[in-house]
Amino acid sequence: MNQDIHRSVSFIVPALNEAERISETVSEIVKAAAEAVNDYEIILVDDGSTDHTVEVMNSLAANNEHIHVVCHASNRGMGAAYKTGLKCSQMTYVMLIPGDNQFPAESIVSVLSVVGKSDIVIPYHVNASIARSFRRRLLSDTFTSIANQLSGLKIPYYNGTVVHRTDIVKGIEIKTDGFAYQLEALVKILKQGKSYETIGIELKEREGGETKAFHWRNLAQVIAVFLRLLFKK
Repeated sequence: MNQDIHRSVSFIVPALNEAERISETVSEIVKAAAEAVNDYEIILVDDGSTDHTVEVMNSLAANNEHIHVVCHASNRGMGAAYKTGLKCSQMTYVMLIPGDNQFPAESIVSVLSVVGKSDIVIPYHVNASIARSFRRRLLSDTFTSIANQLSGLKIPYYNGTVVHRTDIVKGIEIKTDGFAYQLEALVKILKQGKSYETIGIELKEREGGETKAFHWRNLAQVIAVFLRLLFKK
């Protein structure tokens, strides 16, 4: 790590019914933080889980002073969970890590290794053809292609473990509560002329459960964000 850069990172970890995976997710973050940052906090955001995710989160927080738990009374969406975590963030940078344990410590370290070189670090997945289903890849590729066409950008992936400078991302309004929150954030920030780095990382294949990306509410909110981009609202 470049000792001239003080890396303090707020890891926002949204989770919906991830009781079987949230402990491993936190373990990977702690391993990465020990290697790659000077200071950190982990903000676990339960998005209205109906299993015992909250109980697991509270147990983790009781044993690690870096961990904080915030709960939504009902399911509000990935973007809403991110925004809740963002409001609580105290560190210089903020990084989204989904609570489904798909990102090993090595990949998190790779992203953190370039923090400080630009305002934003945008990861993309180099092993998506192995770690994700054809349906998920098709959805992701279509989403990225449309987003780039509407925004005029050339971003390889909009929904990954993006790292923002906290003051910059707190300075914009993210309207969507759904799956496309990061698209909205990136477009608004990059249109301000902020700098970014991209980096390829590997993700793990999800073990059990189903992705929430195909929920009808997420798809409706993605369409709404695309329309706002189209009409520049």
